[in-house]
Amino acid sequence: MKKITIFAILSVCAGFFALGAAEPAVSDTGNYESIMLTIWEDSQLYQQDTPTYGVKLGILGCGGASVYGAEGAVIAASSREVCGFKGTLAYTSGEKLSGAALAPVNLVKKVNGVTLAVVNVADEGGIQIGVLNFMKNGFLPCFPIFNFAW
Repeated sequence: MKKITIFAILSVCAGFFALGAAEPAVSDTGNYESIMLTIWEDSQLYQQDTPTYGVKLGILGCGGASVYGAEGAVIAASSREVCGFKGTLAYTSGEKLSGAALAPVNLVKKVNGVTLAVVNVADEGGIQIGVLNFMKNGFLPCFPIFNFAW
């Protein structure tokens, strides 16, 4: 049990070190938010085009433009790109994750970091820790407990 705990801690730390590799480009228009509060993924058009450099929180869910920092919601954390941490009580989804994700279900296309969930699904990259882990370029396309990019 100690080995599994140490391994999980080291995996999460590796995900946070991946954050240093992905430097966000500052918005060309200079229009961004430090703290964004949302109701649901598509409920506000403003969140679809305005990146967040800080914290994005959703009452039920959040999505849209990129987040450089942390994203959290009760049901769905679905921003297209997250450089940092994303977590929720139901599921996370998105195009790209550089950092760590924690939820019962993680559905992220490209991962540069760690995803912790009961079910992890990714097209490429990263480290997955969970009951079922699906990754197209993984050690195996489907592997329980642990999977990583090959």
